Amino acid sequence: MNTGDETNEEGKGKGGCTYTYVDDSTKVSFTAYKYESKAGVGGSFKEQDVFTLKESGSVSDLLTGLEFRIPVSSSWTNNDDRDKKILEHFWGEFEKTEYITGEIVSVKGNDSKGKVSIKLIINAKENEVKGRYEVAESGHITLSTEVDMTDFDGLDAIAALNKVCEDLHREAPEQESKLWPNVSVSVKGYLKKNCD
Repeated sequence: MNTGDETNEEGKGKGGCTYTYVDDSTKVSFTAYKYESKAGVGGSFKEQDVFTLKESGSVSDLLTGLEFRIPVSSSWTNNDDRDKKILEHFWGEFEKTEYITGEIVSVKGNDSKGKVSIKLIINAKENEVKGRYEVAESGHITLSTEVDMTDFDGLDAIAALNKVCEDLHREAPEQESKLWPNVSVSVKGYLKKNCD
């Protein structure tokens, strides 16, 4: 979706520049939260497929309609024991969730920053999540969003993972073992900038 005042009809951004998505430049990272104090535990996905509708254009042109597919088996937290538990006791609780899939359905912004709406499918449930993006002068783009697993019927999976990691999710002996349903997601990629 072009924003009119920020992007002209030829799909060029401000200053007559266009952008091209660089294949295999995307990295998806996540932060889950444990303990009552909500301490972050970081991870990433080692694999993801990204499909753009347009070969080049403004940032908005490239983001609009962009589709992605992430195999859940590629989740990685730099801890083999934790990764096995996540795959078996978290993703294993979901229905037909070999992949996380999604599409950016709307964009409101310019070639520097803006907001997006993302259709996300997890656990055979489809929901829309909101996100923000920023583009550096170099063309490196960062998109941030937050996913509430409650919206994807994920509380049973949260409970199953928390049960096998019960002591690890308790900050002190007198505190409750806690794994939060909210996950922060950061997507980084590279858009090659071509200016007249």
